[in-house]
Amino acid sequence: MSTIELASSEVSAVPAAAETAWPFVKRWVFAFTVIFFVLGNWWFPWAYIPGLDKVAEWIGKGWDVVVVPVAAHVFHVTASTAQTGSGDSTYSYVAFAIYIAVALAAGLACAVLDRTRAHYERVRQFFRLFLRYALAATMISYGAFKVIPSQFTPPTLDRLVEPIGAASPMGILWTFMGASLPYVVLTGMVEMIGGLLLTMRRTALLGALISAGAMANVVALNFCYDVPVKLNSTLYLLEALVIAAPDFRRMASVFVLQPRDERPLFRKKWAMRSVVAAGVLLTATITFFSLRQSDESRRTGGYLAPRSPLRGVWSVDELTDNGASRPPLTTDVNRWRRFIFDSPRTANIQFMSDARFRYLIELNEKAKTIKLTDWEHRNRVMSFAYARPGARTLVLDSTVDGHKMHAVCHLSELAAKPLLTTRGFHWINEFPFNR
Repeated sequence: MSTIELASSEVSAVPAAAETAWPFVKRWVFAFTVIFFVLGNWWFPWAYIPGLDKVAEWIGKGWDVVVVPVAAHVFHVTASTAQTGSGDSTYSYVAFAIYIAVALAAGLACAVLDRTRAHYERVRQFFRLFLRYALAATMISYGAFKVIPSQFTPPTLDRLVEPIGAASPMGILWTFMGASLPYVVLTGMVEMIGGLLLTMRRTALLGALISAGAMANVVALNFCYDVPVKLNSTLYLLEALVIAAPDFRRMASVFVLQPRDERPLFRKKWAMRSVVAAGVLLTATITFFSLRQSDESRRTGGYLAPRSPLRGVWSVDELTDNGASRPPLTTDVNRWRRFIFDSPRTANIQFMSDARFRYLIELNEKAKTIKLTDWEHRNRVMSFAYARPGARTLVLDSTVDGHKMHAVCHLSELAAKPLLTTRGFHWINEFPFNR
């Protein structure tokens, strides 16, 4: 079916329910919805048609004339028109505020002044067609940049040597996505399929549901990893839900409300009620014990678990081996570089080669001793005597393979305020914080 036939068939299909006059509030909400989403997609379709992209540029410059003074005189903020790659800039928030204000006012005017119209059924058909193709263009574009991986590329060499704590949440997201190109391609395929299905009337609902699922994941990632595309991704998720909204009641009837034509397990009512009660009790029991086990795990091994009394990243600044000094040279690959204590059950030793080994730890604070058991080779055990001359100093003494080792360590600032866990959440980002 061609696009013209598709548009004609959708617009001409006016349901019988359209004869019923819409109440005032419904007409206002509908007018607001149409105006808001049209304004929110002002670049469609111009930005996607070769030769007409200049139209999108002209419209964008027209918005600059409106947004910048509104930001200055109404919100008393500065909205830069520079293209920074951030969709959550001050400019973007002011623009969305204008969309909402215009849609509220214009929608109210339409509902009040256009009293002769009982409903906007034909407008609704055109609007749904517009929204379907606007969202389809976005989903296809989103997917194309993943199916041909250009948005998330394999981690660069500088990223591979960067300490994970020095990365920003957005940087971690880009790294773990780019680390698996098959996963990136798979997510792109889902987005493209959702977009393509939106372009056909018979599959529009399926396309909207797939797009809603894909965009729900994108929205969660953007909010949870502080990616500055929160506004637009939320807009696209809402568009998918608006497209699917007319079918919500039908879907609820099929999946929730309509009983299945299934033969009862028992004929006696008391027996069926007993089965239902047993099922409810079993479900409640499984849920309760699962949550309790998870909470216990969190308290014993998760972020609520007690920390080691020596917690910190300790840099080995001085090391003597049988009385001979071993300076911290990168060529001395087997020299201790850092002792890392966090959990009371495990510890790590990092060598000058940057290799890191995990150990089970037994710490005796009274005797001031540490016993480290290699995580992979349990027969390899090291015992240390330790002292704390100061709050930021740790002295370790041990005999390892016949070598008498004496280490003086100082508390490092590496883990004091790692960017990864201290960056936090930001509604407004003038620039993407991808580090």
